[in-house]
Amino acid sequence: MTDPERAESMLAELDTRARREQALHGRLAGFFLRRSRELSGLREAGKFAGLYALRDRRRRLLLIGAQLHTQGLFTAADDVMFLDLPELRTVVETGADLRATIASRRAEYERELRRRTVPVALLSDGTDVETLLPAPPSDGRTLTGMGAASGRVTGRARVVRDPSDAASNPGTSSSPPRPTRAGPRCSSPPAASSRRPAR
Repeated sequence: MTDPERAESMLAELDTRARREQALHGRLAGFFLRRSRELSGLREAGKFAGLYALRDRRRRLLLIGAQLHTQGLFTAADDVMFLDLPELRTVVETGADLRATIASRRAEYERELRRRTVPVALLSDGTDVETLLPAPPSDGRTLTGMGAASGRVTGRARVVRDPSDAASNPGTSSSPPRPTRAGPRCSSPPAASSRRPAR
């Protein structure tokens, strides 16, 4: 049975159940269930329609960026994405050199791309609110870090403290310990992970 067939079957079953309880309420429930199923997809229609306009604006901005790159005002065509419209107008009309501003914003953007997870909330200075929370107390039995794979594993764990040492001397480090990754029960970012079969 396909998904649409299952959905229709469930809708018919709910309709029948509701009519058993009270005929009028059952008919209303069936009507609204069907209308909801038919129209719920429309809630995304406005967003999708808006995306076409955004795609067109982005294409036009990149064309302007390519032209400014040809003129030597940009390092790359997509530098245009790191300016707001008044700044871009200034570059187009006066030839102002905003490459330092663009480089600073690009560096910040690339730094944000290196985040392991998307932050739940950011402060105005870019601080991840979750990093300000105190670490949970250790029970002395749980490894902390980020799991290399989902699920649960029973067996011996090997902790790699220095990724550069892992190949030649696994499990040891000549440098100060870094955050570790081991096992699936983890709570803070790791440096690296390594696995071997459980004994």
